[in-house]
Amino acid sequence: MSEAPQSNAGETKVPPKLPDIPSGDKLFATIMGPIEPDLVLTTEERNAKYTNETPVETAARIERYGKAIATYRKQYADFVNKQTGDIRVFGNALLHDFEGDDQSGANALSEIESQISNMQ
Repeated sequence: MSEAPQSNAGETKVPPKLPDIPSGDKLFATIMGPIEPDLVLTTEERNAKYTNETPVETAARIERYGKAIATYRKQYADFVNKQTGDIRVFGNALLHDFEGDDQSGANALSEIESQISNMQ
């Protein structure tokens, strides 16, 4: 995590960078892809891949998917916790930049907290 750039008197402050917030589809694919590539396929792609599957193979695949989803949920929770921490660091850096402007800092913090609440 990078800290907010410091500025000397008379220099223009460079605002801190908000951590990247991926779309839901991109986040799911990024986390789930390495765990179970089948679960990032479309339903049509998955159905085509398993057209000749036996009932025993289907049951084994469903069990594998269940384990993959449990692993995904843990990794997603880890991502959310890290992202929340990164956004808090961003918010603190932003508030530091707005020290002289209490209202702007309070508004920025409210906006950041709103974004964090919407992620969970």
